[in-house]
Amino acid sequence: VRVQLSDDQTVPTRSAINVMQTNALYGAVLVALVSYVFVGWRVALLIVLGIPFSMLATFGVLNTLGFTVNVSVLLGVVIALGMLVDDAVVMAEAIYYRVMRGEAVLRASVNALREVGAPVIASVATTMAAFLPLMLLPGIVGKFMFVIPFVVTLALAISLIEAFWMVPVHL
Repeated sequence: VRVQLSDDQTVPTRSAINVMQTNALYGAVLVALVSYVFVGWRVALLIVLGIPFSMLATFGVLNTLGFTVNVSVLLGVVIALGMLVDDAVVMAEAIYYRVMRGEAVLRASVNALREVGAPVIASVATTMAAFLPLMLLPGIVGKFMFVIPFVVTLALAISLIEAFWMVPVHL
């Protein structure tokens, strides 16, 4: 009897993890810089903190559901990375605008949620709607493709929770 490794998936998985980490780092730095220019360092820091929060929560849910870290999961994460902060940026800016105009922070948060809540939900929902049909593909391709839109949708849903809950609370 001879044991031989015939398909080592650690190599492409490690490569995909490196791509994800690099993209996340570049994305966080760019988001921080742009946010800093427009809303200051405190709000920029809160917006950037949404990236690791959303990623950790996404991986936590995936682990709970029995998914492993593989190239498909990481592809979904890389796709979602660019979209994770959009809703947090909109929410933070709406709150920041009101606070700078003299509103109390709690009142500013409530008013911002009322004003931009529906458009933010609509924006995330349309992106989810674009990815969700890929989960319904039949056959072996469908089984392979299921995880990518699932990860994107899950990460976006978690980022939406972060934008509606974490951002207003911390601001």
